[in-house]
Formats: sequence, C-alpha cells, structure tokens
Amino acid sequence: MKFKLLLLALGVMMKRASKNKPEFKKVLEGKDMTFELSSVEGVCRSYTVKEDKVTSASGKIVEDPEFAIRFETSTLGWDALTKPEGQAIFMRGIQDKTIRIEGNPMEVMWFQKAVEKALPSMLQPKKKKKAVA
Repeated sequence: MKFKLLLLALGVMMKRASKNKPEFKKVLEGKDMTFELSSVEGVCRSYTVKEDKVTSASGKIVEDPEFAIRFETSTLGWDALTKPEGQAIFMRGIQDKTIRIEGNPMEVMWFQKAVEKALPSMLQPKKKKKAVA
C-alpha cells in the first residue's frame, strides 16, 4: 500500500512542479513520452509527459512505454525510491535482477534528474540537528 501511495504522490508532485517550478519545466521541454513504475505484485502507475506537463494514471499498463522500472516487490520499490541509501539499493537490485529496466536506459537517467528537480527536498536525507551545548 505504501508503494502505491508513493507512486500516486510522485505523480501529483510532478504535476504540481510542472506548473510551479521553472527548473522542472526546463527538464520537461521537448519531452513527449510515457513511462511506467511498477511491482511484479501488480502495483502499477504510468506517467505521461506531454507539452511540458506530467499526468499519471493508476494500474494502467501502457503498450510501449519509453521505459519501465519494475520492482520485484513493492517493499523493494519503496526502499529504492525513499531511503537515503536508495541509489545503492537500486544498483544492487539491477545486479541481482530484482529491479528490471525495460526500454531506454538513458530516459531512466533523465527521470532521475527530473525527479531531483521536482522533489529535491524529498530526495535529500534529513540532516540531524546538532545539539547546542
């Protein structure tokens, strides 16, 4: 359930950022594609980038996405996308084939850059406040 909500929140936040964040709008310029994030368990969300805007749909498997990232489990998807060590989890998942990338891997790199522009605060590990002595 957490993974499904995460994918929904990602879509909402990217849609909002495409209206309000100039740096994100710039990343979207010239893109016209659909991509998918899903788990083998059946959680799926597709995202469409068109005319510098992002929309998303739940449970909709698209016929020919530009790329798809498929996680073996929803828990693995949650961990790879939310934990501070998510990049390491992602790379390990690619190596052991618990995370599969289908389609254009260059667009996956674009997606990572786009998400950083849309949601920078979500992706940064929270810094611990130092106690004042």
